[in-house]
Amino acid sequence: SFRSLLDQTYGNIEYIIVDDASPDNSMGIISSLLESYPCKKVKIIAHQKNRGLAAARATGLSHASGEYILQLDSDDCFEKDYVESMASAACETQSDIVICDYQAVYPHGERYFSQEFRGDGKQLCESILVGKTQGFVWNKLIRRKLYTDHGIFPIEGINMWEDVAVMGILAYFADKVYHIPHAFIHYNQTNTNSYSTHRLSEKSLRNIISAVAVVSDFHTSHATTISQDVLNVFKLRAKFFCLVNS
Repeated sequence: SFRSLLDQTYGNIEYIIVDDASPDNSMGIISSLLESYPCKKVKIIAHQKNRGLAAARATGLSHASGEYILQLDSDDCFEKDYVESMASAACETQSDIVICDYQAVYPHGERYFSQEFRGDGKQLCESILVGKTQGFVWNKLIRRKLYTDHGIFPIEGINMWEDVAVMGILAYFADKVYHIPHAFIHYNQTNTNSYSTHRLSEKSLRNIISAVAVVSDFHTSHATTISQDVLNVFKLRAKFFCLVNS
């Protein structure tokens, strides 16, 4: 929830809220909450029309000025020391990406997911593509220069696997990656209307196909060290995911 972000123990946070022309009262709720936190540094960016998750993420990134970026979802909940722990680890280890574990919240309980990883960015990229590490952005503190120096941003219109389309490329450029073995995030899987919990529509299936093509085409056209075998496993995983969830 947004309150769990405002209650963070780390003080030097630039909050960027993207109002994607939401028809509900979420912005009213946020405005009311902000009245209780007058000292917080908050930017609210409004889209004139609903443009989808990827566009909202891209807008947030374009307005960010901090050294590191966390992209968080409004329906998840975060431990109060999340940002402080991630930022401290980034500074102490001089890492480009810091990863943490997460706790998935289901209607009848929770499950802990370890994201343990050791290696550099190229190894992280491969680990994401073969499915050993999740391509989520909300459990990763990422140096902003990775986005801006390489021009890697969410692609408007790809709202399913939009994070994989970014992390499947972005991770490749990280020099140092660090993992914290703690679940700071409670990942909400109880909302049946979210992208991650409902049965996939044809539009979502096409989004996944597009996301896979973006990642595969990048590594092929740039002749990266990611092998064709890894890309084939990535494509097979995507096909399996689509079959199971359609």
